[in-house]
Amino acid sequence: MEQEGASLDELARQEGSSHPYVSSMIKLAYLAPDTTQAILDRTQPTSLTLADLMKRDIPASRADQRGAFGFLQDFQESISVRWESHNCVTEPKMHIGATCS
Repeated sequence: MEQEGASLDELARQEGSSHPYVSSMIKLAYLAPDTTQAILDRTQPTSLTLADLMKRDIPASRADQRGAFGFLQDFQESISVRWESHNCVTEPKMHIGATCS
Protein backbone atom coordinates (compact mmCIF):
# COMPACT_ATOMS: atom_id res chain seq x y z
CA MET A 1 0.00 0.00 0.00
CA GLU A 2 1.42 3.38 -1.01
CA GLN A 3 1.43 6.05 1.70
CA GLU A 4 0.62 9.66 0.78
CA GLY A 5 1.55 12.79 2.68
CA ALA A 6 4.40 13.63 4.97
CA SER A 7 4.96 12.31 8.46
CA LEU A 8 5.04 14.69 11.40
CA ASP A 9 8.80 14.26 11.54
CA GLU A 10 9.08 15.24 7.87
CA LEU A 11 6.80 18.25 8.35
CA ALA A 12 8.80 19.34 11.39
CA ARG A 13 12.05 19.03 9.50
CA GLN A 14 10.67 21.00 6.53
CA GLU A 15 9.45 23.78 8.83
CA GLY A 16 12.53 23.78 11.05
CA SER A 17 10.38 22.88 14.05
CA SER A 18 10.06 20.00 16.47
CA HIS A 19 7.68 17.05 16.19
CA PRO A 20 5.72 18.09 19.34
CA TYR A 21 5.29 21.66 18.07
CA VAL A 22 3.98 20.52 14.67
CA SER A 23 1.66 18.05 16.36
CA SER A 24 0.28 20.81 18.60
CA MET A 25 -0.24 23.16 15.68
CA ILE A 26 -2.04 20.52 13.61
CA LYS A 27 -4.57 19.91 16.35
CA LEU A 28 -5.55 23.60 16.17
CA ALA A 29 -6.96 22.82 12.72
CA TYR A 30 -9.71 20.87 14.49
CA LEU A 31 -11.09 23.91 16.30
CA ALA A 32 -14.71 24.65 15.46
CA PRO A 33 -15.01 27.50 12.95
CA ASP A 34 -16.89 29.71 15.43
CA THR A 35 -14.15 29.13 18.02
CA THR A 36 -11.49 30.10 15.49
CA GLN A 37 -13.50 33.19 14.51
CA ALA A 38 -13.91 34.24 18.14
CA ILE A 39 -10.13 33.98 18.61
CA LEU A 40 -9.50 36.06 15.47
CA ASP A 41 -12.08 38.63 16.65
CA ARG A 42 -10.59 38.57 20.16
CA THR A 43 -13.99 37.75 21.64
CA GLN A 44 -13.09 34.34 23.05
CA PRO A 45 -13.41 33.75 26.81
CA THR A 46 -10.46 35.31 28.64
CA SER A 47 -9.54 31.89 29.98
CA LEU A 48 -8.97 30.58 26.44
CA THR A 49 -5.35 31.25 25.52
CA LEU A 50 -2.99 29.77 22.97
CA ALA A 51 -0.90 28.29 25.78
CA ASP A 52 -4.05 26.62 27.14
CA LEU A 53 -5.03 25.25 23.72
CA MET A 54 -1.54 23.88 23.09
CA LYS A 55 -1.63 21.89 26.36
CA ARG A 56 -5.17 20.52 26.11
CA ASP A 57 -6.87 17.88 24.08
CA ILE A 58 -9.37 19.45 21.71
CA PRO A 59 -12.77 17.76 21.86
CA ALA A 60 -14.05 16.50 18.51
CA SER A 61 -17.57 17.82 19.01
CA ARG A 62 -18.18 21.54 18.53
CA ALA A 63 -20.61 21.53 21.45
CA ASP A 64 -18.01 19.85 23.65
CA GLN A 65 -15.45 22.45 22.55
CA ARG A 66 -17.79 25.29 23.51
CA GLY A 67 -18.27 23.79 26.95
CA ALA A 68 -14.61 22.91 27.50
CA PHE A 69 -13.35 26.33 26.39
CA GLY A 70 -15.87 28.42 28.33
CA PHE A 71 -18.13 29.63 25.53
CA LEU A 72 -21.31 28.19 27.05
CA GLN A 73 -20.62 29.85 30.39
CA ASP A 74 -20.02 33.21 28.67
CA PHE A 75 -23.25 32.77 26.68
CA GLN A 76 -25.27 31.91 29.78
CA GLU A 77 -23.81 34.90 31.66
CA SER A 78 -24.58 37.27 28.78
CA ILE A 79 -28.20 36.04 28.67
CA SER A 80 -28.49 36.58 32.41
CA VAL A 81 -27.02 40.09 32.16
CA ARG A 82 -29.36 41.03 29.29
CA TRP A 83 -32.30 39.61 31.24
CA GLU A 84 -31.36 41.67 34.31
CA SER A 85 -30.87 44.82 32.24
CA HIS A 86 -34.55 44.66 31.27
CA ASN A 87 -35.58 44.65 34.95
CA CYS A 88 -36.95 41.14 34.68
CA VAL A 89 -36.93 38.57 37.42
CA THR A 90 -33.79 36.48 36.97
CA GLU A 91 -34.99 33.33 38.73
CA PRO A 92 -35.87 31.08 37.06
CA LYS A 93 -33.45 31.75 34.23
CA MET A 94 -34.87 33.19 31.05
CA HIS A 95 -35.97 30.68 28.46
CA ILE A 96 -35.35 31.39 24.80
CA GLY A 97 -38.40 33.17 23.49
CA ALA A 98 -39.51 34.46 26.90
CA THR A 99 -40.51 38.10 27.15
CA CYS A 100 -40.49 40.62 30.01
CA SER A 101 -43.75 42.10 31.13
